[in-house]
Amino acid sequence: MLSITGFERYRDNLGLVHTAQQNIFLNNCMNNKQILGALAMDLKRVALGYFRGSDVMAARFLDEALKRRSELNDNELKPYLVNLLNKLENLKEEKKDKAAEDALLYSTLFQNAALSQ
Repeated sequence: MLSITGFERYRDNLGLVHTAQQNIFLNNCMNNKQILGALAMDLKRVALGYFRGSDVMAARFLDEALKRRSELNDNELKPYLVNLLNKLENLKEEKKDKAAEDALLYSTLFQNAALSQ
């Protein structure tokens, strides 16, 4: 078992020492990446709910997706993602077929963004 000092030496040898600013940056990127992935899954469930005729399920996951949107740090996102995030509210007012297609499209785009970050 490594002592704390032994672990720190091991970590230093691997070059894993980061400054406080780098750690904050890495945590924020990871947070946005995870949140984008969760948002993509919520939107996929919205699309499945509408396609299956389960409007209650779709509405519940749409509310979850809108909550996820507020968790993201917009300053670190690309402008096209911010633009897409602003369009999420429109899903509530669209017809079910159109909302399902748009939710599936947004889900794919956010999933791709999460994987590319």
